[in-house]
Amino acid sequence: MLVIKNMSKYYNTARQTVQALKNVSLKIDDKGFVVLLGKSGSGKSTLLNIIGGLDNFDCGELIINNTSTKHFKGNDWDSYRNSYVGVVFQEFYLIEDFTVGKNISIALELQGYPKDKIDEKVIDILNQVDLCDYKDKLPNQLSGGQKQRIAIARALVKEPKIILADEPTGNLDLENGRLILDILKRLSKNKLVIMVTHDIDFANKYGDRVIELKDGLVINDYLNIEGVNNQTIYDVDNKDYKKIIKVPKGEKLSLYTINY
Repeated sequence: MLVIKNMSKYYNTARQTVQALKNVSLKIDDKGFVVLLGKSGSGKSTLLNIIGGLDNFDCGELIINNTSTKHFKGNDWDSYRNSYVGVVFQEFYLIEDFTVGKNISIALELQGYPKDKIDEKVIDILNQVDLCDYKDKLPNQLSGGQKQRIAIARALVKEPKIILADEPTGNLDLENGRLILDILKRLSKNKLVIMVTHDIDFANKYGDRVIELKDGLVINDYLNIEGVNNQTIYDVDNKDYKKIIKVPKGEKLSLYTINY
């Protein structure tokens, strides 16, 4: 489980100090598709980057599997980023001179993965994103949607527990965007997938849980799963939390809901 306690984040500019996150507290289970929803400047990407160990925070606490990161040193964060999380960005960040297979295998080589098993692993990962025949192609031979699927494959190669996706459909047309979200949804059955988006339709169609941010605050947080569709977990008004989970007659609370 991922726990965020009373987290705040500030950015200093030449003229002012901006508070990107304001006392945010969340508990997130270890599987499922969680969507961070909000407009530009709401704090959603800042929160995603903190969860990924790509940015720090000024106040509060981040707890991963009952381990606080409060006293993490540089090598602890390196280990976390290299083994626990995989990140998919809006930009694909593929190495244009490398084949698809090399773009994926380089991460395995850096981890010391057995050389005689790398090809087998690459093919397995490509199968997971439905691109098994693209191993020897160069990025400039791929469409935008295919490039993003390779970016997901590259994130998967570390076998992370968490996949973080920052506006992964932002540079894609609607059809390719849906293909990417279908893949992330499938992966979320066995992993935690946290995605940032400003698209409320995508959020409600694919997210098991939708967390909406505005001006650094969580303003809405609801489950979007069978039996608890679009029911609010928390309505947040400053620090006033009102738990109003509703379950239709005949349905049972999931362990996820009970633990929350």
